[in-house]
Amino acid sequence: MKDDFKRLIGKRVREARKAKGLTQEDLAALIDKTVETVSNIERGVKLPGLATLEDLRKVLDVKLSDLVDSEQ
Repeated sequence: MKDDFKRLIGKRVREARKAKGLTQEDLAALIDKTVETVSNIERGVKLPGLATLEDLRKVLDVKLSDLVDSEQ
């Protein structure tokens, strides 16, 4: 279940990033993380912490629920 949740968040981050026309490098710089971290989030390897989710939400201009709501 937790792995499914990580993959779901990763998929949504990737989709939102691409919709904004950003590369992983761009996103990493905007949230002050490494490209490896962004890649790990998008591939569902790493579950981002709340502070990182908030940074992603702001930069990607989405609601937090758009990233984490498993009922959508």
